[in-house]
Order: sequence, then structure tokens, then C-alpha cells
Amino acid sequence: ELQNVTNLIKKGELAIKKEAQEMRKKLEDSGKQQATQEIETSREEIAKFKKTAENQIKDQIEDARKQIKNEFEMLSVTIMEKILERRLAS
Repeated sequence: ELQNVTNLIKKGELAIKKEAQEMRKKLEDSGKQQATQEIETSREEIAKFKKTAENQIKDQIEDARKQIKNEFEMLSVTIMEKILERRLAS
């Protein structure tokens, strides 16, 4: 009888260990899946930030080009006026 009780305890112990291992495996798998999702979400956010930054930089470059062009045109006009004034004065 004692042997039967011991065997039952051992079987119960093995079943509990097996169930604990299965639960640990499920938790690990769930954690890995959640980590993978978090990484993917982060990558998507980084890509969005990168695209936004690229667009902002392109806009700033375009604005700078326009400003330089305008300043160049004004400077060119000023130089031409000065040259013409000298010729007319001569």
C-alpha cells in the first residue's frame, strides 16, 4: 500500500513538472511573440520618423535654394545697376 501511495505521489509530481514545463514554454513563446511584435512596431515607427525627417530636410534644402536664387538675382541686379551707372557717368 505504501508503494502504491509513493507511486501515485511520483506520478503526480511528474504530471505537475510536465505541466509546469508546458506553462513555462507557453510563457516563453508568448514573450518571444510579444518581443517580436514590439520590435516590428519600433521598426515601423523608426521608418516613419526617418521618412518625416527626410521630407523636412528636403523642404529645408528647397527653401534654401529658393532663398539663394532670390539673393543671387537681387545681387545680380544691383551689380548691373552699378555697372550701368558707371557707364552712364563716363
